[in-house]
Amino acid sequence: MRVLVADDSRTIRGIAREILQRMGYAQVAEASDGREALGRFGSFQPQMLILERDLPEIDGISIVRALRSQGRSLPIVMLSDRAHRDQVMEALNAGVSSYVMKPFTPAVLTERIREAVSRSRAA
Repeated sequence: MRVLVADDSRTIRGIAREILQRMGYAQVAEASDGREALGRFGSFQPQMLILERDLPEIDGISIVRALRSQGRSLPIVMLSDRAHRDQVMEALNAGVSSYVMKPFTPAVLTERIREAVSRSRAA
């Protein structure tokens, strides 16, 4: 499975890449902003997306809405430092499969990725 990790923090992208590789996902691409993330869809064609809510250029919620409006059903895990219930609900209503609060542990991100993949397969 090809996975795209979009976050403006190089450190977060590196941590996510390492976790994904330990989970067996060998094809991982990265993007540092929303515009770059959308650009990667044409060439890389990810099958799962891990993205930050507050990406520069184009925010994560807008990306999720755009992908869902195109009928893309890939698993999407959203990363955020926003814990307010309304913000989490907005993300879930936009179509994210799972929501992870920063900072996160490798165990939490691993579990959320598994949940997102399971939900996607069940749909």
